[in-house]
Amino acid sequence: MNSHITEKIDKFFSQFFKVSFSKGEIILRPDGKIKNIFLLKKGSVRMYVVSDDGQEVTLHIFRPGAYFPIMLSLSDQYDKHYFEAIDEVEAIKAPVEKVIEFIKSDTEVLFDLTTRFSYAISGLTLRIETMAFEDAYNRVANLLLYLSQKFGEETEDKTIINISLQHDDIANWVGIRRETVSRQFEKMHKEGILENNNKKLVINVAKLKDTLNN
Repeated sequence: MNSHITEKIDKFFSQFFKVSFSKGEIILRPDGKIKNIFLLKKGSVRMYVVSDDGQEVTLHIFRPGAYFPIMLSLSDQYDKHYFEAIDEVEAIKAPVEKVIEFIKSDTEVLFDLTTRFSYAISGLTLRIETMAFEDAYNRVANLLLYLSQKFGEETEDKTIINISLQHDDIANWVGIRRETVSRQFEKMHKEGILENNNKKLVINVAKLKDTLNN
């Protein structure tokens, strides 16, 4: 993101209240109209829905610099979505009406938000294509590649994904069973693609890409 726009967004939100959430805490739930927008300063937040049979489906993960749930606020969609702290979260909470006024008043911020929406839609489209046409291994591999690009920290020839994800989280994201994820992870461990380090995933991205290209 352009640092000039980041400064504008930070300056606007700085006049409001700082809040914090513990790992696993629900920040927002579908129990009424959205009243506040959160600027994420530290940690990661998972957006998900729950099916009629109780299955969670992960839709997106927000990282610092994101403000949510602005998309739902603008579209009046607030009856299905949960937002959960993946780890320790710090954010700033501002009234939704004030945030919308701010966005409308600044064309640079508005264009930046539009660009964010475009990236999000592109990512969702890719995910739908993957779930529709790929097998379980490629679903997991594509997700790991996406997470390494979005949340990864490069160290020599490997990339550490800086969010804590369990097998259940991966399964909910790509639409397969937890046991299936475990089998794909086991295969990746044997191939030298994947390892664990302090509960974080460490990926050999070059090897991962090779498996997707073959």
